[in-house]
Amino acid sequence: MNGRALPNGTNGANRAAAASTFTAETTREERARATGRRARQRIAQEQAAKRRRLGIIIGLVTTVVVVAIVVGAFVLNGSNKAAAGLTADDTKLKPGAPLTVGKTAPDFNLATVDGKHYKLSSLRGRPVLLEFFAVWCPHCQREAPILNQLDKSYAAKGLQSLSILASPYDRTHEATGSTNPVTKDDISWFKSTFSVQHPMLIDPDFAQTNQYGAGSYPTIYVLDKNGVIRYTNGPLGDVPYQTLAKAVDAAIKGQSTK
Repeated sequence: MNGRALPNGTNGANRAAAASTFTAETTREERARATGRRARQRIAQEQAAKRRRLGIIIGLVTTVVVVAIVVGAFVLNGSNKAAAGLTADDTKLKPGAPLTVGKTAPDFNLATVDGKHYKLSSLRGRPVLLEFFAVWCPHCQREAPILNQLDKSYAAKGLQSLSILASPYDRTHEATGSTNPVTKDDISWFKSTFSVQHPMLIDPDFAQTNQYGAGSYPTIYVLDKNGVIRYTNGPLGDVPYQTLAKAVDAAIKGQSTK
C-alpha cells in the first residue's frame, strides 16, 4: 500500500471537524441572510414611511392650493360683480318727466371715476351745462366735440360743463345690443376718443338721472349762476353749437331760451 498509513480514528476526527466547520459557516450565512433581510425590511419600512409622509404632505399642499383657488375665484368673482359696472343695473333706471325751464336744478354731489367730487350748489355764480349721456350713444358721441368747443369759447365766462353717466351699458350696446355693464375702460375710451376735457361724473344708482328725467341721450340742461334751468333740449338728439351757445349766452344774462 502506497503512502503513509493513518492512525485509527483520524478519518472520523477530520469528518467531525469538517462538519463542525460547515455548520459554523452555515450558521454565519444564515445570520448574514437574516441580518440582510432585517436591513432590507427596515429600508422598505423607512421608504414606505417616507412615501406616506410625502403623500400626506402632497395631499395637504393640494388641499391648500385647491382651497386658495376656490377662495380666490370666489373673491375675484365677488369683486368683479361689485366693481365690474360703474352703475346699478337697468332696473334702477326709471327717469321721471324732464325738468322744465325756470325750475331750480336739484343739488347733487357726484364723483368722477378717479374719485373727485363735484357738488352742483358749489358752482353757484357760474353758468353750468349738464349733459346726461351714454358712452354707446351716437348722439352723445357727436355732441362731445360741440361741448368741447363750448368749453373753450366760454371758459373766460366761467362756464362749467359736467357730463353725467346715465346708462348702465358699455360702448358696444348700440352696435351689438350688448347689456354688458359700463366700466372705467369705457369712460377712458370715451374721454380719449372724443377729447373730453370737462368732468365726467358717475350716477351710481341713477338717482340724479331719474330726478332730472333724463330718459333720452343726451339730455342737456343749461343753468344760470343761481342754478335755475334756462334751457333744456327736450326730446332732441343732436344739438348744434349755435343753439347751445345761444342758451349759454342767455343763461349768463339770467334769461331763458326754448
